[in-house]
Parts: sequence; C-alpha cells; structure tokens
Amino acid sequence: NPIRNSNWACAIRARMGIPAAVGTKQASRIVMLTGPECELFSDAELKKFLAGGVLLDGTAAVKLCARGLGGLLGVKADVPADWKCSFERMHAHVLNGPAAGKTIPMAVLNSGTAVRLVAATETTQALSALYKAPFYCSVDEREVGVGLTLFKNRLGGRVAIYAAAVRAVPFLDENRREHLVRILGWLNKKPLPVV
Repeated sequence: NPIRNSNWACAIRARMGIPAAVGTKQASRIVMLTGPECELFSDAELKKFLAGGVLLDGTAAVKLCARGLGGLLGVKADVPADWKCSFERMHAHVLNGPAAGKTIPMAVLNSGTAVRLVAATETTQALSALYKAPFYCSVDEREVGVGLTLFKNRLGGRVAIYAAAVRAVPFLDENRREHLVRILGWLNKKPLPVV
C-alpha cells in the first residue's frame, strides 16, 4: 500500500508525537495530503479542501498543479529532469521560531526527496529555501527553490506546502516538530487544541 507509509498522520505526526484525528467532526479541520492520496479525490473535493486549511507535501503539489489547481496553491511545482537539492535552510520568520537559520538535509539517501517549488504570486510566503551543493560540507551552495510556502487563496483557504516528500529524512529532525506545530496552527487559524 503506497499510502500507508507515506501519509502525514502515520509517517510524520505519529512519530513526532503530534496528535492526529481522522473524521469530519474534529475541533481542528486541517486536510493533510501526499501525492498518492490526491488521486483518491475528485477536483470538486480537492477544491472544497482548499477552501479550508491544507497541508501538502511536494508530490501532492505537483499532482494538484498538473490537475490545474496551482492557482489555489500559490506555487508552481515540478521536478525537472536535472533538478536536485542537497538541503533546506529555514528563513527568519515568526512561524519558523527557533528553527530559523537551521539547515535540514534533504537528499542524503536518494533523489526524489523534494520537488521544485516556485512562488507564483506576490502573496506567497517562502519560509525556507532549498540549496544544491556539489558535495557534502561544500561552501559552494546555490539556491534552487523554495522549501516551504504559505498561501491564502481566493477561496479563503490556507495552504502550506513542504517541497519535501513525506519521508523520514527531511521530517524527522529535531527542528521540525515545533515548526510543524506552528504551521498546523496557522492552517487552523488558531493554535491546535492539543499538542
């Protein structure tokens, strides 16, 4: 089952100790989608989700852009054949908190751990950037994309997109837990009821 080990609730939130509940009558209504999960929903269902709080990984952003929903995401998402990244660096932003300035390895195990995100509007906020380095510990680094975006769309929804795919390497990092809790609170329009 490609979804079981690559969804936000099982692969990330449970391992980080961030509670998640499934259902339609929860105090917090945040939809969390990965690439494989996008195929389970119609465009109408996805638009309904995008009118609320939505957390996407990079593969979900690519699939939604391919389905013509990029205007509701605030980004263009793709994976060019020659594109790779080595690490993510968090910008100084209130939602990044103590993670600001920290770097998180992205491609230490294999390619495909992240997609290229490009902000598509002036109101798309970039909270981090992805960099490519020719080798480990190189000082010759080049910015190659955005690592995390926040966007308020025309439907009134809030969308957060991590360029990283939901896997252990880019997410199970000591800087990510508090950061992810802050992002989920932004999507929810108030702090989560339990963390």
